[in-house]
Amino acid sequence: MLRKIRDLFRRKPPTPPYPEDPLAVKFASFFINYAQSPLPAQAYEMRGGMEDHRIELFHKPENFHYRKKRGFETKYCKVFQLDYRSVETILAHYATNDEVLWLDNHLNNQDFEKFLLLEEFLKLLPSQPTEFATLFTELKLNYLGRPKLISKASQIVPSKERHEKLWSISEKFQQKLLEDAKLIEELDARIFPPRCNPAEEGYSLTFFVWTEILGRLFQVQCKINHSGSVQYSLTLLVNGIGDAFVPR
Repeated sequence: MLRKIRDLFRRKPPTPPYPEDPLAVKFASFFINYAQSPLPAQAYEMRGGMEDHRIELFHKPENFHYRKKRGFETKYCKVFQLDYRSVETILAHYATNDEVLWLDNHLNNQDFEKFLLLEEFLKLLPSQPTEFATLFTELKLNYLGRPKLISKASQIVPSKERHEKLWSISEKFQQKLLEDAKLIEELDARIFPPRCNPAEEGYSLTFFVWTEILGRLFQVQCKINHSGSVQYSLTLLVNGIGDAFVPR
């Protein structure tokens, strides 16, 4: 009798079948097809957190969670964020064509450019550079690792907020906190809000981004043509600053 009771408690409940969410299956199929296609010719030197593994990780819908990305009003596309532990990616679903657009594709800008034209976000320039830079940061540059647009160096979150107990007991961490504070003070003279200037056939946009993953500070230089073409370059100013973390 006791053995039967023990066996009853040891049994694991049956795992229910994974419900096939049509949109999750579509997203997974998108990455499977992408992996089978030739890589685009355009690639960027500056790499992001876990970006080489994203295509593989999102092959199976049971691997990830997805939710609607808030903060952007769109007419034709719904924007979604896919998560697998610390790995993230941003997709848009264009319902009219039942098409998936990979907005933070680290290899090319084609889907992001199409998204900008569909949603008419180019109209934000030149009068609303901060709004456009926010959109660019949170959608296109997401692959860098939880990027945040900053307009002044003091917006970099201090490490103390996450590791307060460690700072109080470790001389090494206390020294790092002091160094970060000094560097942030020095950076104040170099960091400024998004600036948009006329350029040949379009606009030049300059802004700054700090990433929560790895604590990197970038200067971003964009060229946006009236036709919808987007080019950008990243200049790494500081590495390992602020309340950052390394994915495990």
